[in-house]
Formats: sequence, C-alpha cells, structure tokens
Amino acid sequence: MKPKRYPYSGKIKKELVEPVQYDYPEQAFDDFATKAISYLNPKSPDHINIACQLMESYKYYS
Repeated sequence: MKPKRYPYSGKIKKELVEPVQYDYPEQAFDDFATKAISYLNPKSPDHINIACQLMESYKYYS
C-alpha cells in the first residue's frame, strides 16, 4: 500500500475573486508586498532572500 502523497486529499474549493482597483500604483505594490511577505517561511533561506529583495524594492516606491 502506497502512502498518500499529500496529507490533505480533499478538493480545494475555488472562489471567484473580485478585482481590486487602486488609486495609485504604489498601493498595488504595497498590497502585493505585504501579502507576499506574510506567506514567506522565515526558516527558508530562499524565502529570506525574497523578503530582502522585496524590502529593497519597496524603498523605491515609498
């Protein structure tokens, strides 16, 4: 008997997402950077590099 590849075998429910309109392009980047950083794993070196690059580029927009 093979072990399950993924611990969760249920189907993921897809929901429709309404597009968001921003007044300024900086708001879109701010929203993207905030969400991206919140999903990063602090124990992964690749994720730390991504966070550093986002923060470096963030200072040009703010």
